[in-house]
Amino acid sequence: FLYKSILKGSNRAFSIEKTEDFMKRICAYRLAAPSTDKTDITMKVHDLNTGMDPILGFSIKSELGSAPTLLNASGATNFCYEIRGLDIEDEEIINAIDTRTKILDRIQKIYELGGEIVYSHCSSKVFSNNMMLIDSRMEEIIAYMLLKSYKSGESFIPTLVRLYLEPQNPLNYPDKNFYEFKIKKFLASVALGMKPSAPWNGTDEANGGYIVVTHSGKVVAYHLYNRNYFEEYLFINTKLERASTSRHNYAYVYNLNGKMYIDLNLQIRFC
Repeated sequence: FLYKSILKGSNRAFSIEKTEDFMKRICAYRLAAPSTDKTDITMKVHDLNTGMDPILGFSIKSELGSAPTLLNASGATNFCYEIRGLDIEDEEIINAIDTRTKILDRIQKIYELGGEIVYSHCSSKVFSNNMMLIDSRMEEIIAYMLLKSYKSGESFIPTLVRLYLEPQNPLNYPDKNFYEFKIKKFLASVALGMKPSAPWNGTDEANGGYIVVTHSGKVVAYHLYNRNYFEEYLFINTKLERASTSRHNYAYVYNLNGKMYIDLNLQIRFC
């Protein structure tokens, strides 16, 4: 009933009286979990393999409306890059670009003017530390993938990994498969507990896994018992997205202590 009612509704919020009555009967008075918590629903699950009944937290994602985000954009998800080889007057030329694809065009203009873009640091020390907890060089991997996305216009994460990270091997790993493995660990960490603006100790808040409501209304669980399947699901179903430049204060050239910089923002959405 709820599924059919949602399909009939608009993209805006609306009430469904029958569902509200049901919620009252089961003493559920809030639809959404706090934004600080990755767990949307907590359930006791009977494990057929062990006979145990663990209480587990799951994060819920719905594909019925617009695709949900995995990692929301914020000031904490800005990555700072140094621009080398340009004159101070080039700053105004680049920032004056205000086309529909202004971010890509500004990046392209930097290269056209003979500039070089080199990763400097993450705007948030907390986010930097959280990434280091996953992998000591995770920040560099994400920064390289982010720059390639803004330079090429490609956003699909598997393509970015297989077309740029693996062939170019910027971190000189002995095996190209290192990148896919590490990106999967990053996506899983974001999905289950890690937030860019809060110190993280590596604990999975959504320790049960993900519950996904598909376009057809089916409810599918990606249980952490099958973590490899869960990580593969995240990897092949996510893309980088360009958030609002004015809201998150990025994609313009600025001068700091005699050096030129540009910030690029990281946001990840399901496809």
